Amino acid sequence: MPTLNASTLVGDICTPKGDNWLNDMIYEGLINAHQSYCHQEQRGEEVVGSIDIVFTQDPAHLIIRDRAEGCDSDTMNRQFQRHNGQNNVCPFKNGMRDVLLYVSSYGFEAAIKSIKNNRIHRADFSYEQQVITIKTLNTNLDAFRHIHNIKGKANGTVVALGLPWPLPKRDIDGLKRELLSDARIKALSKNRNRTITLFLDGASEIL
Repeated sequence: MPTLNASTLVGDICTPKGDNWLNDMIYEGLINAHQSYCHQEQRGEEVVGSIDIVFTQDPAHLIIRDRAEGCDSDTMNRQFQRHNGQNNVCPFKNGMRDVLLYVSSYGFEAAIKSIKNNRIHRADFSYEQQVITIKTLNTNLDAFRHIHNIKGKANGTVVALGLPWPLPKRDIDGLKRELLSDARIKALSKNRNRTITLFLDGASEIL
């Protein structure tokens, strides 16, 4: 079970600025999923193309999940050791790792769970303990697929984030309008090879 010493990783995390912190987090998750699908397309693989944004408001929690190429423990270990500050695509300097460390600094869940090679691989982030713990789970794979609607033999990744602040109360149409007011998210939603679905307390809408 690899454990990365995060002390050199957390000191320079780039935190969100202004009122767009939630959109920044969502965009990080969406662009990661989109790029994973792009890798599959470049290899000529069959692509599902779906991405889910799943909110609960009480408690405030966010899941972003895909059915793309997935990520095993060794790959997680390599990816999360990178710390070069050269991320020019995403609002957080070091991408999703910064999002997870940022959320964990408030004491909330910050985890990536991914199916690869018919196993579930997980990375848990702890700012307080200065570690990123990565492991391969013995959790029932069929149950995990059912919970996250990852069907058949598809790989896929689930990013789970507790939210540092409560969401303002809103219905799904209001949340959809708010997300689509962000040009970055709107551009991804218009990609004809992707289907982004928003879930809010049981209701759903395609962006």
